[in-house]
Amino acid sequence: GRDDDEFTPGVVLDPFFGSGTSAEIAMGQGKDWVGIELNDEYEKISQKRLKPTIIEKKTREKSSEYWSWNIRIKMV
Repeated sequence: GRDDDEFTPGVVLDPFFGSGTSAEIAMGQGKDWVGIELNDEYEKISQKRLKPTIIEKKTREKSSEYWSWNIRIKMV
């Protein structure tokens, strides 16, 4: 088996994106992702499904940037 301590994060590629499950899991693991979907209906479904997760991720990233920057300023 693989030792998880040796795991290096990467980019998840899903050539059959569907409703976006692989992207949701990737974001939960802190990974970037690329999804390819030809069906317009599934594209709409995945956008609706992933929007809250993407907003949460961006908000979390921005807040950590703020606190990191704020801490550096105070420590200087």
